Amino acid sequence: MKSHGRSSQRARLRRPSDMSKLPRVSVLMTIYNAGPWLREAIESILAQTYVDWELIAIENGSTDESPAILASYKDSRIRLIGLHENMGRTPALRLAFDLARGEYIAILDADDLAERTRLQKQIAFMDTHGDVAVVGTWAVRIDSAGKEVGRWAPATDPAQLVTSWGSRTRSCILRRCTGRSLRVR
Repeated sequence: MKSHGRSSQRARLRRPSDMSKLPRVSVLMTIYNAGPWLREAIESILAQTYVDWELIAIENGSTDESPAILASYKDSRIRLIGLHENMGRTPALRLAFDLARGEYIAILDADDLAERTRLQKQIAFMDTHGDVAVVGTWAVRIDSAGKEVGRWAPATDPAQLVTSWGSRTRSCILRRCTGRSLRVR
């Protein structure tokens, strides 16, 4: 086992069989007791029209069915890192960022769904706009029955992006080099 974070933290890392091909985008997901929503969130990544991705799933010490749900996936693009105790969302996200191999970093919360063309559209935009560091999306809030209950708009003001970074990452994609300069690491 490889240790990450505090000395009492132990992580289990399952690596895809072919680690030689680097994915274009790394999708980061931190998971803590997300059982009711987790399968749908993962399926929304598996259903992406853009397929050159890896999902780095940090299982953050859940006590529900989340570890079993994650273990049921055999797709080599899914990299599961299991922690024995919860280290918090931000340290878990930093760990995922450290393990990311993609040119782009996308974030998806374990209770969120990605629209099928999300990665394709965001990567196409980033590829044609080299001066853009981060792209976010609008989001539709739904209840447990799938009914729309509201909408969320991403920040557009650069100052607001920096001061609200942690709360504005839900559907963003960024260049990995940008993440390093923003001290995501």
